[in-house]
Amino acid sequence: MTWIIKSIHDLALKMLGDSMIGFLRALERTVTVTYRLVFDETKATFNGAPGPPRPNTDDTNGETAFAKEFSWAALGVHGTVLTDGEALDSPRIRAAAGPGNALAYHAAYEFGGDVTALPAGQVWLDMINQTPSEERHLAVHDHHLVGLSTADEAAWAAGSWSAIPNITLTGSPAQLTEQLTAIAEQGITEIVYQPTGPDIPHELEAFIRAARAVPARSQVGRPGAGRP
Repeated sequence: MTWIIKSIHDLALKMLGDSMIGFLRALERTVTVTYRLVFDETKATFNGAPGPPRPNTDDTNGETAFAKEFSWAALGVHGTVLTDGEALDSPRIRAAAGPGNALAYHAAYEFGGDVTALPAGQVWLDMINQTPSEERHLAVHDHHLVGLSTADEAAWAAGSWSAIPNITLTGSPAQLTEQLTAIAEQGITEIVYQPTGPDIPHELEAFIRAARAVPARSQVGRPGAGRP
């Protein structure tokens, strides 16, 4: 890793001169942090399997570990705002949070994690393994982040929905505000929210109301916060 950074540094100096030192230092810092994010212990896990960020952990499961290294740090999230008494296995939650929940299964498989560590993970894996190996990569990511594949649906019926609070940003308005506040305190300045389901305007409006309730001292919830 060190020789990669030094090579970039030396080559750019020869080409562009000392005036690029400031740029190179910033580049070196970015490459170093990115390398640590990709290859070190900051990989997200869910009971040992790679997965998306977990909003209810102290450091969003490693996704925000180096956020404070930057003045602008965005975090992608999925999920939905619950109404009073709404069940996690309801049809609406299936449509609005199911695709984000399924992401954990897709990622665990793709990156060599233990899919069976996830709720109903064995059911999901059994369905995937029914697809011929040369086409299996397509089955893994079928309906990726827009709906549920055949394997995702089988896992949902077997209880994968129980992981939604851990895998997605889903909860009551007050819970989402609390989680967004915690994420902001970890250095995240921007939330990239991808809604799903049949009523996208509703999902966006409910989410932005929760985001706008984040205390003013936090950058999350302020349009354009942290942008250069």
